[in-house]
Amino acid sequence: MRKNLILIITPIILFCCTYPVESLSAAVGPPLRVIVPPMAYDDTSITVIWEKPNDYSKVAGYNVYKNGSLARNTKKLFYNLTGLEPNSPYSITVKAVDAAGEESLPGTVTQSTAPAMKVFDVTSYGAVGDGKTLNTAAIQKAIVECAAGGKVLIPAGTFVSGALFLKSNITLQIDGTLRGSDDPNDYPQTSKRFPYYISGNNYMGLLNAYTTDYGSITNVRICGCGTVNGGSDTVGSVKGHKNTILGNNQVAANEGDDSDRADMLTIKGVDGLYIGGLTFVNPAMHTIFISYCKNITVNGINVSTYDIHNADGINICTSDTAYVFDSTFDTGDDCINFNAGVGADGVKENFPDNNIRIFNCITKRGHGGVAFGSFTAAWIQNVLVEDCLFDGTDIGIRFKTNKSNGGGARNVIFREITIRNIAKDAAIFFDSAYAHTPTKYPSAGPGQFKDITVNNVTCTNLKKYGIYISGLEGTPHTNLSLSNVSIDSAATGGAFVNNCTNSMFDTIEIKNSAPAWKIDANSTAGLTFKNCNPSPDYQPKTTQAPEIAAAPAPAVVSSLPDRKITIVIAGDTTAKDNKGWGPGFKSFLTDRAECTNMAIGGRSSKKFIDEGRWSKALALKADYYLIQFGHNDESAKDDSKTDPNTTYREFMTRYVDEALAIGAKPILITSLVRRQWDASGKINSSLAPYAETVKAIAKEKNVPLVDLHNRSKELCEQFGKQKCDALSPLKDNGQIDNTHLTDESSHIFGRLIVEELIKVAPELKPCFSSEPTPDAGATAEAPVVSP
Repeated sequence: MRKNLILIITPIILFCCTYPVESLSAAVGPPLRVIVPPMAYDDTSITVIWEKPNDYSKVAGYNVYKNGSLARNTKKLFYNLTGLEPNSPYSITVKAVDAAGEESLPGTVTQSTAPAMKVFDVTSYGAVGDGKTLNTAAIQKAIVECAAGGKVLIPAGTFVSGALFLKSNITLQIDGTLRGSDDPNDYPQTSKRFPYYISGNNYMGLLNAYTTDYGSITNVRICGCGTVNGGSDTVGSVKGHKNTILGNNQVAANEGDDSDRADMLTIKGVDGLYIGGLTFVNPAMHTIFISYCKNITVNGINVSTYDIHNADGINICTSDTAYVFDSTFDTGDDCINFNAGVGADGVKENFPDNNIRIFNCITKRGHGGVAFGSFTAAWIQNVLVEDCLFDGTDIGIRFKTNKSNGGGARNVIFREITIRNIAKDAAIFFDSAYAHTPTKYPSAGPGQFKDITVNNVTCTNLKKYGIYISGLEGTPHTNLSLSNVSIDSAATGGAFVNNCTNSMFDTIEIKNSAPAWKIDANSTAGLTFKNCNPSPDYQPKTTQAPEIAAAPAPAVVSSLPDRKITIVIAGDTTAKDNKGWGPGFKSFLTDRAECTNMAIGGRSSKKFIDEGRWSKALALKADYYLIQFGHNDESAKDDSKTDPNTTYREFMTRYVDEALAIGAKPILITSLVRRQWDASGKINSSLAPYAETVKAIAKEKNVPLVDLHNRSKELCEQFGKQKCDALSPLKDNGQIDNTHLTDESSHIFGRLIVEELIKVAPELKPCFSSEPTPDAGATAEAPVVSP
C-alpha cells in the first residue's frame, strides 16, 4: 500500500516542484548562480556576480537591488556595492530585465560586510614614499604585525621595496605606488613554479603569497586604487623594451639565464585570494602567476605590460575555482593564460586547471586574448568565457599544445565575444603544433582540444584566418561546436580545418575573406555544416557520423579523475545505514564511486570530533566528504550539545577547513527535517537555526551545499502528515518516530540527495544511476522528486 501511494503522488510532486506558477508569467528567465565570489567583500563593500539565464536572448539588462531598493541597472554580469556599513548583513537581489522593462524572478544572495578593519599604515613603521628609500623591512614589519582581519595600507606616494611576503587573513591595500627595487639581491631566488620545473628556481616576486603546503595560506586580499610597478623601468629606457631593468639585472646575475626572472605577483598554494582595483606595470616576467590555489577572484584590474618579454597579464595554473572580470589587459605575452603542467610529470601530478569563469574583460595587445596552454598535461577544463572584447591581440581565442605536452582542454564555452583587429594570426585558433620540437620534459603524448563550444562571436579585420583548427595525425581535435560566428575581412581566408573530427559548424557567415573555407578532406571526418554562408564544398575521404557532445552547461563545474571516486559520509543517525538516508543514497551509486558511511547515532558535530571519528574519516583521504549534523547538536542532554550561532558554527567550519586541507571536496548537507506538524498541516522544524548556519558556512567558504532541510520539508508537506507517518518507523512504545527513516523513506530521501548533489557538484553525475540498483539494497521503488 505504501508503494502504491508513493507512485500515485509522484506526478503531483513533479508538477508542483517543476512548474511554479510565478515562472509562467515571467518575461525573461532569472539570472543564474547569484553569488558573492571568494573574498569579494570587506568592511565597506560587497561584489556580487551572476550568470545569464539559460535563454538570454530577450535580456536587455539586470536590475540590482540592495535591501529591496534599486541600486543599479547594468548590462554587466557583476555589481560592486560600496559605501556600506561594517559588520552588517545585506540582501542583494538581481533580476533580468527585457526591452519592455519587465523583470524576471529574482536571484538573491545575503552577505555581511566584514567588521571594521584595523589599519596598519606602513608609514607608521618607518616607510617613506619618496621613490628612493628602500622600505622592504618597514612594510614587511607592518605585514607581520597586522592582526587577522586587518589591513596593511600603502598610502599615497611611491614606496620602493624588495620582495614582500603576505600571510593569511589580511588585506594589503595599495592606494599609492608600490615600486620594486631594481637590485636582484632584494629578491630571494626560491620560487619554484612546479615541483618538477626543469629551469630551477625563479626569483620571488615583489608581492608573494607562497607556500608548498597547499592551502596553509588562506584569505589573502590585494587591492586598492594604486599601482604595483615592478621597477624603475619606463618605456624606452631599455632598448626594444624586451626586459625591464630588473629583468636584465636578474638575467645578468644568473650568467645570462633568461628563464629565472621574477613573476611580479607570485601566488602559490593559497585558498581564498582576492586581487582588485589595481594597475600593474613593468614586471620582470609574468605579471600575476597563480598556481596550486583555490577560490580566486580577480576584479577590476588593469595590466599594462606591452612589449615586455614573457609579460603575461595573468596566469592561472593548476588551480580550482577562479573568477576574472571587469579587467583590462594590454600585455607583452598572453593576456589571460591557463596552464595545467607539462609532460609526463604534469600528467602524474594531476592538478588540472578547473572551474574558471572569465567575463566582462577587454584584451588589447598581447599574444592571445584568452589562451589555453601550451602547458596542458593535467587538462584545462570547465571554463566559461563570455561578454569579452579582444581588440588588437595577435590571436583572439587561443588554444595551443604540442605532440608531447599531454592532456589538453575540454568542456569549455566561449559566448558573446567580439574579436577585432587581430594583428598576427587567427581570431579563433586551435593548434597542436605549438613549439613543435622535443621539450625538455618527458613526453606525455599529444595534447588535444575537445568538447569546446564557441557561440555568438563576431570577428573583423583579421591578419590571417577567422577560424584555424589544426590537430595532430592520430589525435585530432574533436567535438568542437562553432555556431553563430561572423567573420569579416580575414586576409588569408575564412576558415582552415585539418585533423578535426565529429564537429559542428552552424550558422557561420564569412565575408570579404578568400578562400572562405579550406578543409583537408584526408584528415577530417564527421564534420557537419549547417546554415553556413557560403557553404563549404566538402567531401571527406572517410565518413563518420558526427557525435557532437552536448554543449556543457554554462555553470562552471568540476570534472572527475579517471578512477573510482571515494565518498565518505560523516553525520548522525539520520544519515547512517540504519534508520537514515545512507542505504537509499548508496543504492544509486554506479561503479564509478564507492561510499564509506561513517555516520553514527547520538553524535553531534562536537561529539563526532571528540571521539576521534572525524580524524578516522580524514585518514581515508576521500575525494568527497558529505557532512550532516544538527539533530543531536540540538537535542543532546550533555556537553555535546551545541549552539547554532556559536559552537555549532565553529565545529561545522572545522569540518570544511580540515577536509579542504587534505585536498578533499567537502559538501555540506543541512539536517533532515524533523517532521513536527502544526494544526494547519505545515512543518515547524526546530532544526531551522542549525540549517541556516550550515547555509551561511557554505556561502562563506564557497563550498557546495545540499539544503536537505528545506527540500525534505517541502517534500513532506507535499506528502502530508498521514503519508509521512506511514513512511516513518515506530518507536518502542508504538509512537511515530518523526526523525528517523524506514527502508522506503531512506530511498525517497536518498534519491532527493542524489538529485540535489548533482546540481551543486555536476561532475558527480557519472557516479549515480537514475534508478537504485537491487544489489545495493534498494527495497522499494523511489519516486522521482526533481524540482
